[in-house]
Amino acid sequence: MIRRLLVLSLIFAAGCRQFVYEPQQARSPYPFQLPSGPTERIQAFSDGVTLEVVNATGRSYRDFDLWVNQRYSRFVNRLDAGQTIRLPLNGFWDHLGEGPDTGGFFAAKAPTPIALVQIQVDEVAPLVGLISVPNAAETP
Repeated sequence: MIRRLLVLSLIFAAGCRQFVYEPQQARSPYPFQLPSGPTERIQAFSDGVTLEVVNATGRSYRDFDLWVNQRYSRFVNRLDAGQTIRLPLNGFWDHLGEGPDTGGFFAAKAPTPIALVQIQVDEVAPLVGLISVPNAAETP
């Protein structure tokens, strides 16, 4: 009985974490100095845990940073024309080493809504906008 209570306490404590913080994962700050470029026919869907990116264009992207909400980013090796990729949201980090809330059964907070998704191909080119499709739970 005591062992069961201890295990349940540990699970509950792990789920009550206020935010994801790993300083060693810190990335560059959002490039506010870059202009926003065109919005491409690339859709981004989030279920709170995973970001699914569907490239409906004829253009491939290689070695780029994918930005979420002008805060969190991750490096992506490739997104080919017509390809769909699935990226865990726990792989996105901000400049402080904080990650988005991903929700889950024991989560104390709802998942971070994904409102803006952009591709940064280099240090000077305009950011490429993606079509962010709201999660059904996020719409009124």
